[in-house]
Amino acid sequence: MYFWDKASECKDQGVKLNWSVLDPESLHAALANNASTNYCDRCHTSYHLSSCCPFNLREPQSAATVINQTPARPHNSQSFPDKDQSFSQHCTRGRLAFHTAKRNSKEIKSALKHYTNAALAPGSKTTYKQARTCYLQFCRLINVPNFDNPPSNKIFLMFISYLAHNLKFTCNGIKSYVNGIKYWCNQCGYPDPTKFNGNKWHRYQQLIAGIRRVHSKRKRIRKPLKLSAIKKIMQVIPSCLPKLSDQLAFQAAILLGYFGFMRCSEYLYTKGKHLRRKDIKLYTKFKKFGVLKLKLRKSKTDQFNSCIITIYGNGKPTCPFLAVSQYLKVISLKKHSLLFMKAGKPLTPRFYNKMIRQVLEKTMLNPKHYSLHSLRSGAASQPADAGAPSWVIQKLG
Repeated sequence: MYFWDKASECKDQGVKLNWSVLDPESLHAALANNASTNYCDRCHTSYHLSSCCPFNLREPQSAATVINQTPARPHNSQSFPDKDQSFSQHCTRGRLAFHTAKRNSKEIKSALKHYTNAALAPGSKTTYKQARTCYLQFCRLINVPNFDNPPSNKIFLMFISYLAHNLKFTCNGIKSYVNGIKYWCNQCGYPDPTKFNGNKWHRYQQLIAGIRRVHSKRKRIRKPLKLSAIKKIMQVIPSCLPKLSDQLAFQAAILLGYFGFMRCSEYLYTKGKHLRRKDIKLYTKFKKFGVLKLKLRKSKTDQFNSCIITIYGNGKPTCPFLAVSQYLKVISLKKHSLLFMKAGKPLTPRFYNKMIRQVLEKTMLNPKHYSLHSLRSGAASQPADAGAPSWVIQKLG
């Protein structure tokens, strides 16, 4: 950049230069208006002064010292001061150094400790400290010698049981204290107490799963949908679905699942198995209110695809034969088409469950207490309440 600037100045001032001269010293003198060039007395270069030469960092040694030591480094390698010496004010290229700190191992160790402690939030530090204090108190309680050593597998499992049984900790609280013990072992260089020989420890995972199951606050309440609730659902469906075809499809699916004692995977759309139009047949000659025969593609209790369910009509608003026949009249389905559709898409268990919850809210029933399986359990509860024997109910469903 220096030569380019000087060349542009010479051009502006009208000074002519002979660029065919291959001698760099003559060219430099012409650019600098015949001024002398400064050279380093030691390495004979024009890049720095003699006071800034990197070879000044080397101290002169006697001949005896040079013989007894290893061969010297090449001239192009950098020379660094010893451990107790401070850096020079000038670096190897003549620029001023930005620091004059000593290479102190204590400062590096303190910096390492500072940055490691900064990885944890203040709340996590407090929790981990409490976890270690609680562990030490537990060790004193059961008279464990050398409790400052890494916890053994048996003591660690006993400590977790102590947190769950005696201190009434939740599963999340136990995990926080376990993380505190793991952090303490990691800082001390001990192995991870939640692993066995570096692999997953199944006894620890089994203990945590058992505590979660026993101390779980949430208890699932699943009630059956009986015939009285089905009647209310049939009355509310038109207000939830504006389209007539969707109303009839939803009504037919509910009544078919209820009176057929079926699981939702047997008549709704799931991957690999679903009902088609050719799987259902309607008969009106033999019975007054009609007969409906349904061939299941695949069932949990029948893996050979030979299960045929017979459902009889009852002539009431909850008649499954009437609901299915009305649905098939409104929608013209081909032989291999899916049986239940909603807005041209298959009726999936997810959408079906969502619609049942919306309908139950309008019938003043708690939707959290019911699921898709409530239809099957409700169909089994109805004859059980009427005094039917268990083997008959098993035969039906």
